[in-house]
Amino acid sequence: MINRCPLSRKSTLGPIHLSIYLSLIYLSLCKCISSLIYVCMSAYSDRRDWANRSRDTRTSLHMRGHS
Repeated sequence: MINRCPLSRKSTLGPIHLSIYLSLIYLSLCKCISSLIYVCMSAYSDRRDWANRSRDTRTSLHMRGHS
């Protein structure tokens, strides 16, 4: 009985620790993925804004030249 108790306690603690580690890894992965997506989206929006800005300056220069 005495020898079996620590083993059973260890066997119950193992899956709990494993699930905690897995959840932590999952959370960190989600955080990394979300940050990557955020960075990509911000870079894409910045590029699009820059393209629109350059197009606006080009059209304004074009209009200025015509006037």
